[in-house]
Amino acid sequence: MIALKSVFTMLTQPAATIRRYLVHLPSGNPWFVFGGFVCSWYLFRFLKDIDLFRVRPSSVLILVPVELLLMLIFFFASAAVLHMTADFLGGGGRGITLFRLLLIDILPLWLLGPISYLFHTLTSLRVLSFILMSILLLWTLLLIVLSIKEVYRFTFTRALSTLLTPLAITAIGVFSSYFFLDTFGLNYFKDMIRFLLG
Repeated sequence: MIALKSVFTMLTQPAATIRRYLVHLPSGNPWFVFGGFVCSWYLFRFLKDIDLFRVRPSSVLILVPVELLLMLIFFFASAAVLHMTADFLGGGGRGITLFRLLLIDILPLWLLGPISYLFHTLTSLRVLSFILMSILLLWTLLLIVLSIKEVYRFTFTRALSTLLTPLAITAIGVFSSYFFLDTFGLNYFKDMIRFLLG
């Protein structure tokens, strides 16, 4: 079942909508929002890279389902990491509830496809497109923070910390790995690749 009205009130009254969802979340709403994002993204990706879709349609038929599966795994893993972080910070919510809300929180990203298309096709609007994409991403992150806040009964500051902590740890891990490889192992890998390629 899909309650369309409650989906779009997520944009105008997010906190109140999330609290209503904690009482009753129509099962179709998360998948409706996720499906809308996927359709928007692939439609404008098709328009942007139409030659790729025309030349290698069989590859696309394989690539799209794999990408969809990876997206769902990403959302599930993100919900799991955020749930563990919230649990460590003293929250008492359920991870599956957060996962379903994360699928709804990407509602602003419905516009990411068309804005990305404008960014790549109209060079004169690239600055505007970049600003709009940044606004959409910040809007989505705000919805995620509000979802964490309501699911785990946190203050806004603690909910924001729940989101930023794994992001900071990931950034530090990536930077440290790059620094380690660059300092100790990257030249070795370069030499090995040169040796293998002759």
